[in-house]
Amino acid sequence: GALTGGTYTNKTARITCKLDDSWLFYNERQLEELNGVLTEAGGGDVASLAESGKAVYDMYAVSTDGLMTIAVSFENLGLLNGKTVTAQETTEATAEQLPALWKEYGLTEVTAQLTAVDFAGQKSVPAVAVSAKNQDVPMYELLICLKADNYLYTVTLCSFTEDVTADMAALFTAVQ
Repeated sequence: GALTGGTYTNKTARITCKLDDSWLFYNERQLEELNGVLTEAGGGDVASLAESGKAVYDMYAVSTDGLMTIAVSFENLGLLNGKTVTAQETTEATAEQLPALWKEYGLTEVTAQLTAVDFAGQKSVPAVAVSAKNQDVPMYELLICLKADNYLYTVTLCSFTEDVTADMAALFTAVQ
């Protein structure tokens, strides 16, 4: 994807997102750090991470009040899985695995529900709606799965204290 001013665009995933000045986008160095490229164990670069089949953050933004985050990550499924794995299957597996994972991280009252959302001009896109408590603070997440070529994209919308993930999803439009 590309970041120009306050607009993130990913032509492969066919999505774009314009954020106002109440949001801060991570810069390239912060994304590299998030992806583990800048750690001793990291090494290499984001492109080689992506080609090796690891999930890679393409965009990350945080609201200036710290109560919302938006992340776009992608994974190269390879030639074989790229043809056979669907966004729906991935979403189902995520909904099944996420509660246990979040509980490991100390979150409580974790629920994950399969759903479908209208997103960036597409109807009924597979998604997982998650709610939990993080030290008694309500936390909501909407994970939206998109498939493009041999890549699986996950748009993760997270909000604390109140569920505004649908409003956050509306910030995305289709690339024209």
